[in-house]
Amino acid sequence: MGEWNEISKVGPPPKGVDVQVYCEDTGEQFVAFFMAPGRYQYAQAGKVTFSCNPSHWMPLPEPPHNP
Repeated sequence: MGEWNEISKVGPPPKGVDVQVYCEDTGEQFVAFFMAPGRYQYAQAGKVTFSCNPSHWMPLPEPPHNP
């Protein structure tokens, strides 16, 4: 797995790419994607989107492969 990237130092990941995010203020982690500065969407229910403003992100690991 990759290293944590501090958003204030390295910037956001590419827009629309799923990454693991860490929210320093709450200690929570989510799989989310970058939408706009300070806005990473991690869920949607109907027309309601749930987003957070994480402090760090890292690439997701490769998914498991079937033999």
